[in-house]
Amino acid sequence: MEPVILSCAELSTREINAALAALPDGACARVLEPRGRHNLAVGLSNRVRIDIEGNAGYYTGGLGQGPDVVVDGFVGWSVGENLQAVPGRDLAEGRDGPGRRERRSHERVHGTGRCHPGRR
Repeated sequence: MEPVILSCAELSTREINAALAALPDGACARVLEPRGRHNLAVGLSNRVRIDIEGNAGYYTGGLGQGPDVVVDGFVGWSVGENLQAVPGRDLAEGRDGPGRRERRSHERVHGTGRCHPGRR
């Protein structure tokens, strides 16, 4: 199945999240050009894979009950915030933002854990 392509340059956050929520279980989606946008892939209960290609903002992938969210870039505070106790995970391939805490076995964040390279 080909992934659904959603561009933040063309759609609002609300439109992107509505399109993601409408996907059937097992579908894949790619979110392009997020440019640090907050609240992407929030409140989803479907079993889908979402690849966010670029830097995402606060609360990415939060309030979810099943999607796999992969961010290839930096993320802001509270990525994967308030995930429900069902399989599903948030993966940030880049670096996570300030205030980030590890909290669930099904949530993994790859990267250095620093928002700014060279700062401690």
